[in-house]
Amino acid sequence: MKEKLINLKEQYKKNPAWCWLLATVFFFPLLPEYVSPFLLFIGFIVFKVQWSKEGKKAKVGTLGKLMMAFMGFALISILWSDTKFSTFSTAALWWGMFLIEVMIHNIVRTRKKIDRLLAAMSLSGAINGFVAILQICSYTLFKYKYITKSQVFVTPFYKPYRHNSLVGFKSKRIFLKSQSFGNIFDDCISDINLSFLKHKGQKA
Repeated sequence: MKEKLINLKEQYKKNPAWCWLLATVFFFPLLPEYVSPFLLFIGFIVFKVQWSKEGKKAKVGTLGKLMMAFMGFALISILWSDTKFSTFSTAALWWGMFLIEVMIHNIVRTRKKIDRLLAAMSLSGAINGFVAILQICSYTLFKYKYITKSQVFVTPFYKPYRHNSLVGFKSKRIFLKSQSFGNIFDDCISDINLSFLKHKGQKA
């Protein structure tokens, strides 16, 4: 165990940006959206400092340019959005993903790093999937009155903020807040903004 910790410290000293990238892609999907961006920004600052010290220039790449065009449209959609703050927040989160893309494009240049990056992403996704299974199963048991409301499994990070209105609306990501899985999708979908459909009398 001590040897592994020593190796991790040595890897961090040699390439801190790479270590932060792995940590970011692993924890970003697991942590709430009001926490993940801070982890990302710290990682990107570490990457930028390392790249500057090494005299390198960060490149965006073709995919990065396409993402910039997409995010530009996301920001413009604020003009016709009925939920401007939510739309701006969603666009800001996409800019965060753009920073991850820049880090990946510049740091991940070998097959070994690609494999390790995909492993970190897959593990994070597997954990999210397992949590989702527990949520859906426990909610179904509650729906048919096999368990009580307090026994329904909710994401630990969201539970204390169930009634939080800090960002201007109550979180609807907890299953107990929704009537159906369709409503959950409506509440959690990240639109670019699809709210222009509301002008035609339709729900986004």
